[in-house]
Amino acid sequence: MSDYPSNPNFQTEIPETISWEQIPTSVEDSPKYQQKLEELLVDKGWDKLEAYRVSYAFHEILNNAIVHGNLNLKKQPGERETSWWPKIHAAESLPENANKFITVSISLTANQVIISIQDQGTNSPEFWKKETVGMRTGTDTGWSSGRGIQISETFLSKIEYEKNNTGIKAILTKIKETTIPKTSPIG
Repeated sequence: MSDYPSNPNFQTEIPETISWEQIPTSVEDSPKYQQKLEELLVDKGWDKLEAYRVSYAFHEILNNAIVHGNLNLKKQPGERETSWWPKIHAAESLPENANKFITVSISLTANQVIISIQDQGTNSPEFWKKETVGMRTGTDTGWSSGRGIQISETFLSKIEYEKNNTGIKAILTKIKETTIPKTSPIG
C-alpha cells in the first residue's frame, strides 16, 4: 500500500491522433490549418487564448517549413516585404515545387499537444538555428524575419528540429501549466 493519497480525478488519457498528410506548399493555405488546430484544441477543452497561442506557433513553423524548407528560400538582411512575398509566390509556382507537400501529425490530450511538421526541403536544423539567431541579434532593423520562431518559442513548452531522409521535422510540444488549488489550513 502506498503512503501517497490516491487521486480519484487523475486519469491517464489516450491521446487523439490527427494527421494532415499532404498540406500544399502554399502559404495561402496555412491559415486554414491554423484555424483547424485551434478548433481541435478548444474542442478538447483548451482555453481559447492558449489554443490560439499554440495554433499561432504552429502557423509560424508551418510557414517556415513551406518557405524555408520546401521552397528553399532565404530572406536576406534588409529584404523588404514588398520583394519577399512575390519571391515566395514565384517559388510556389515553380515545377520543381509542384509535388512538394508538408506532413503534419498531432497527438492531442486535454493537457498536452505534440505536433510534428515534416517538410521536403534540403536545409539542415543548423540553418534554422543560424537564421533565428542571426535575425534576433542583427543590427538591421528592417529585417522582418525570425520573429515567428521567437514568438513560437514563448508560446510552446519546447521546439525541436531534426534532419531526416525527407527534410526537416519540427516537433512542437505544449504542456498545459496546471495550478494546484490552494487549501486552507485546518486549525
